[in-house]
Amino acid sequence: MGKQLLADAGFPNGFDTDLWVWNKARWVEAAEIIAGNLQEIGINVTILLKDWVDIQDTVYGDDESGKAIPLLFQMYDGGPDPAWILEWYTPEQGNQWNAPRWANAKYGRLNTEAKLTLDTEWRERIYIRMQEIMDEEVPCVWITHRPETFVMKDDIAMASLPTGEPQWVFFKRVQ
Repeated sequence: MGKQLLADAGFPNGFDTDLWVWNKARWVEAAEIIAGNLQEIGINVTILLKDWVDIQDTVYGDDESGKAIPLLFQMYDGGPDPAWILEWYTPEQGNQWNAPRWANAKYGRLNTEAKLTLDTEWRERIYIRMQEIMDEEVPCVWITHRPETFVMKDDIAMASLPTGEPQWVFFKRVQ
């Protein structure tokens, strides 16, 4: 299917591209898997190992140089609630944590609505629609969402933000 999609897009013989990745072992390993998968359909990927500072300066800098990066492999962490990670792509973010510098007004309105509702079923539908909008406009390809898991003794009460981020200073011992 991938080869057919490339042909339909005008690339019957595939193409060459660069993939920027942070020069850390687990990131490089993941980038090698991605490059291997893309090679199977005719996309030849050159992995460019970068220091984190170079990525930050180029991708999130004030100039337009971040738009010149063909592919960027980046891992984002977040809690079990999608609010934190989806916030990064709102129009208000600009290029702060928004690597593709993508903006969509409807996405932004839905994000505001999701933050204001207490109806969890409605909120879930909103977040699914936000992800569909992103998928339609393809600023990113989601591979996985790595959960954060915490294990603690049963006499400890956890405190966290709505995003799931632990607030260690507010953990308390319970009886």
